[in-house]
Amino acid sequence: MGKQPGRMEESVSKVLDAIPDDARALIVDELERRNPALLAELRAADEPTNDQSDGVVLGVLAPALRATFGPGHVPNEYGLAVERAIDAYLEAWPIPLIDTAVRSMTILRKLRRLRHLDKPLSDTERSVEPFAHRGSQPGPVLALDD
Repeated sequence: MGKQPGRMEESVSKVLDAIPDDARALIVDELERRNPALLAELRAADEPTNDQSDGVVLGVLAPALRATFGPGHVPNEYGLAVERAIDAYLEAWPIPLIDTAVRSMTILRKLRRLRHLDKPLSDTERSVEPFAHRGSQPGPVLALDD
């Protein structure tokens, strides 16, 4: 019996099981294609490390999204699914600001450049910015929503 589209046959891992089915299927497909070693690490983990999350979002999904850009840097249908998968991953596994806000701001800037957004900083980004100047401070969870 073959796989049904959008459904996982069995538990993949605690990390990936936390993500809704459609987004998880896309993330697993992209990890299999672009970074099978990272997929193996995630399958063995209870929760992702910051480096693993960076690998998923910036190393795997961001290039998949970039490959879908058409005229005006607008993603096609698959690109929109990749954007939803990025959102779903970050909702399941938010990036805490405990280690450093500078690292988080770097991720935000990379994603903004990827999406070619020239908009002013969002309220969330502005609320995080002061932490970047004080080093490692506990703070809010990083949300990548605009």
